[in-house]
Amino acid sequence: MTARNDIRFAKRLLLPGAAVLCLLAAIAPLTHAAPPEPLTLTFEPRGAVIEGVTPGGVLVVFARARNQIQLHYAESVALKFMLRDKAGSGRITVDAGRELPADAVWAVVDLETGRHLVSSRGLARERRPLPADTVRYKPQDRDRLSVALPMAEILVVRRGENAWFEAIGDGGTADEDGRTDGTAAISPAKLRNLRKKAAKPFDKVKKGDLVIVIDPLTLQVWSSAELGQ
Repeated sequence: MTARNDIRFAKRLLLPGAAVLCLLAAIAPLTHAAPPEPLTLTFEPRGAVIEGVTPGGVLVVFARARNQIQLHYAESVALKFMLRDKAGSGRITVDAGRELPADAVWAVVDLETGRHLVSSRGLARERRPLPADTVRYKPQDRDRLSVALPMAEILVVRRGENAWFEAIGDGGTADEDGRTDGTAAISPAKLRNLRKKAAKPFDKVKKGDLVIVIDPLTLQVWSSAELGQ
């Protein structure tokens, strides 16, 4: 066998092995990619610690804490903002700057992935979630979000983009159905940007948008990512 034939024979032996190595190298990143950690929330007197956030990502905080002092008087605190994980640790501490009422419900959303968590403490832990039909959205019906509550705080989160919010009350100035009938309605375009420097206003609820509603009186919660069309 000549030297040239030896080289050709060696190539025929090496090529299949090289192809296998390339295939394994392509598969390796897929098989070793770990799923995102679940969000966890630990309550503290002045706020909460949230872990499992996308490192360097943005966390949406939507919370209500309430303390019924007398029959017609309650101390109530609302938290609505975005925080970036500047340290890249996946851990964000929310400090409200003061001790919060013991009864509270928190909804936190990882903006990059859409992962979210709702957690309650105090008497709010005993509350059942709001019924499935509490919130309705029919684009053909004047493109309104309708909430069957006397008062409601609404948050809509679009993964990877932004979040929008508003507080509405049945028969109030923001209630677009013009009636005091146990239901408050609002057009998506009337929701306010949670991100201070948003590129564009909210237009309509799309499929996959996460909608969260808190009843500020009972601290009950409703949430769904299936409302949009």
